Amino acid sequence: MRARRRPKRAAAAHPKCVSSRIRCGSSHDLETGRLTAWVGYLRWLHPLRGEIRPAEFLRVAETTGLAAQLSRAVLGCLKEDFASLAAAADPDVRVSFGALRHHVLHEDFAADIGRFLAEGALPPERLELRIAERALVARDPLDLHDLAQLGARVVVDEVARGMGSLELLARAPLWGLQLDRAWVTGLRRETQSRKVCQAGIAIAQAFGLTPIASGVDDPGQREALLALGCRYGSGDLFRDAAPDITAPARAAVGAQPPAPALPRRHRS
Repeated sequence: MRARRRPKRAAAAHPKCVSSRIRCGSSHDLETGRLTAWVGYLRWLHPLRGEIRPAEFLRVAETTGLAAQLSRAVLGCLKEDFASLAAAADPDVRVSFGALRHHVLHEDFAADIGRFLAEGALPPERLELRIAERALVARDPLDLHDLAQLGARVVVDEVARGMGSLELLARAPLWGLQLDRAWVTGLRRETQSRKVCQAGIAIAQAFGLTPIASGVDDPGQREALLALGCRYGSGDLFRDAAPDITAPARAAVGAQPPAPALPRRHRS
């Protein structure tokens, strides 16, 4: 029991030091295979346990009030680690950032994105900002106009995981809708999953948005999505196309230097 608590205690005791790395994925045109976006995911490396699952350390970050700071730190990592990737790719290839829910709901969220773009990491139109559906419905859609005016492309992520509002989707200045992986993976074997994907794609098209799929892991899923009208997606099918970013993320939560290691207890 004590061993399981250590990561949580460590996170609470050292909130300004997150030993993190960026795991890079990619989104592609499902018809041609062309790269359309680099997708950044956060990894946390514990000195004793190795890589910690996102579901575990993100839950700790939310309960300790550090999620917004962590999301800002990831944004800083993107500036350093993806600037070179964006420069090497075609000029219309985007960099995709999934902000954490507490950051999206923070009053300074739009200002944080504005500062990121003002620092010149990449042109605004190359930033794809993924916002989970459950976070989007908790905000006034008018608040998103500040983000749209910055030039970023706002994508609703995890579509169909919860019960979203069609009125909100119609009013918010969005660019795309991304289907949740859980439905995409069951697309070919479950009638319900296929219907959900078909409905999500139809909604995106009805509102003039770009449908995107996460969890495209094999050619069969790609063909099924193309048949439904979804041309863009990410997943294990394109795993080899994503670069291996092994350098530790240099942005720490709160932009503070790493905390010193705890001293070992000496036996008497």
